[in-house]
Amino acid sequence: MTGPNERRVVRLGCLLAVLQVAAQASAQVPDPELPPPAQATAAMVSIEVAGGRSGSGVVVNDAGLIATSFSVAASGTKARVKYADGTETDVLGYVAARRGKDIILLRPKKPPLGLAPIKFFDGLQNPGTLMILHGGPQTTPINVLRARLLAVRSGDEVVAGFKRPLPSVGTDLDTCWLTIDGYLPETGVGGAVLTSDGQLEALLVSTPAHTDRINSGVHARHVRQLLKSAVSTPKALITLKNFEDTAPTDIPDSIPQALVTSGVDDRSKSIDDWFAGIALRIQTADAEQAECRPREDAQRVVAKNQVATERDLTQQLQKVQDTAASVKPELSRTDRKLVTFETVLPDGSVKPGQEVRNVTTYAFSPRQKQFLSNLEREANEIRSRITRTQAALQQTEFRIQQAGEDLEVAKRRMVILWNELFVAADPLEIGGRQEAEKALTALPNVTDALGTNASTLLVNATLHLRLRQFDACEAAIAQARDLDKSLEHLALAFRGRMAFLQGKKESSALFNKLPKKIPDDPRLLMVLSRIELDQGNFAAALRHLKQAEERGGDAVEIGIAQALLISTTSQKGSETVKALNTAAQACEATQWRNWRALLALSAAQARSKDYSAAGVTLERAAVSAPSGWEDKFVGWKENLARSEVLNFAWK
Repeated sequence: MTGPNERRVVRLGCLLAVLQVAAQASAQVPDPELPPPAQATAAMVSIEVAGGRSGSGVVVNDAGLIATSFSVAASGTKARVKYADGTETDVLGYVAARRGKDIILLRPKKPPLGLAPIKFFDGLQNPGTLMILHGGPQTTPINVLRARLLAVRSGDEVVAGFKRPLPSVGTDLDTCWLTIDGYLPETGVGGAVLTSDGQLEALLVSTPAHTDRINSGVHARHVRQLLKSAVSTPKALITLKNFEDTAPTDIPDSIPQALVTSGVDDRSKSIDDWFAGIALRIQTADAEQAECRPREDAQRVVAKNQVATERDLTQQLQKVQDTAASVKPELSRTDRKLVTFETVLPDGSVKPGQEVRNVTTYAFSPRQKQFLSNLEREANEIRSRITRTQAALQQTEFRIQQAGEDLEVAKRRMVILWNELFVAADPLEIGGRQEAEKALTALPNVTDALGTNASTLLVNATLHLRLRQFDACEAAIAQARDLDKSLEHLALAFRGRMAFLQGKKESSALFNKLPKKIPDDPRLLMVLSRIELDQGNFAAALRHLKQAEERGGDAVEIGIAQALLISTTSQKGSETVKALNTAAQACEATQWRNWRALLALSAAQARSKDYSAAGVTLERAAVSAPSGWEDKFVGWKENLARSEVLNFAWK
């Protein structure tokens, strides 16, 4: 995929398609809150591994055993867990483990008394079903997230397509994997994939490594099977370094194989779930929007009617109260009684006195008492109706707010979807044909959902240019230019680059027609940066990237490109520091899950001659990278072994 203008083209297309809703591809955008039952939340724990990584876990039986990711537990020598109520305790060790499924059962030293375990869900829901991702209480910045099931995968499909952070972790061929649209941070690994009513359907694991927008889960049935093999005496976590699976793997006979192997659609076996799920995610967002609009309008009408109802009820109550106040006692009686009184004298003093007087008392007749009693019951009923109406109004207002949030999320997810789909379309084009071909495969689904417009056509042109399919690129550019006359200079830059890549002399003439003044369009600046890079003008390419960032370009993508360029072309010490800072910021912004940001940081560390750190970061990037990049990572590792900077072919 041609990347110089990709991110900005995608963002513009998204903004136009979804009413200018802004979103960064690297930002986590949580769906509206869908709180699980309190019992599910109480069963979640956070896990701190000494000398290793942090993660989450879930209490799975009455004895307090905790299920979590094997990779989390095996990353250190000792562990400590924190419960939702704040209680903390050490981990004595593990009582059962399955490296091939990336699950392990830990025994805490002193679990809280009376803690109810999570409830298991042994069934399997259809792709597109709403789910809840739930991490431990220390999962930040968010530990509960609404997500959707993208696909259900059998182990042989998964093993063929993904890398592993540890040898043999997650390689059981009989594993049932769930691919989930949405992710928790790394501290959520080992957490729960819950049904909407809070039952455990899968355990979040660190494999298979995928994109920074998708989590994977191993089906809860495998956790239940592992519980059957738990031993009474725990083993120390340090022994996990040499742990090997010995028991025969369990066969998920209760899981329908037709559903396991079908996934989202028939194309899922040939391309990643990420791209196979594109149509489902767009359709979901569209459905949410279509559902929310009439629902919100209808609820506003209901709310308006309820306001009117409350006003009517209040008026009825006032009438009842006025009627009761107007009732005069019908009975009277006069008696002679000794009355005590006080008289104020002229000098201001008070003189008490007593005398016998006629005293009249009034009382309601039995008929009046019954009438007033009926009025009081009526008033109480009206008050109760007012209370119920107010509560219903508050609920309706909440539902209106929820509908608006759902709609907003649908829009934001559409933006993220576009940015995710073309994440390989980076400014430096380090992605290869495989990424471009995948994106082209998925692009028709996007076009069907959002319609054909100038932005989708420019995306199409960019992909064809990456694949050097010049005729298709020219056709898409011409269509985009016809739809949007403001794209004249951008189309000119596309044509100039096509001519240059084909070795045609007219490329110089086309470049000379571009405006001399720095353009305001970040997309055009990204294309210009790529053009300078084609010609080996690295300083000019960097300058255009900086100008694109200043004019609203994608800061993360541009930061990655800048760090990679500086790290592989610049000899200045100050530039090396800048590359390190820029790459680190990109990693932070993407929660250290974007493999390209990690690659940029590794390149910057190698430029600063910190080859040890560069090797660690490069390995982390390799774990997260999609399949098809193995050969390139082998070459980059050889660069580091020879104490060289990473080698990229920019031209």
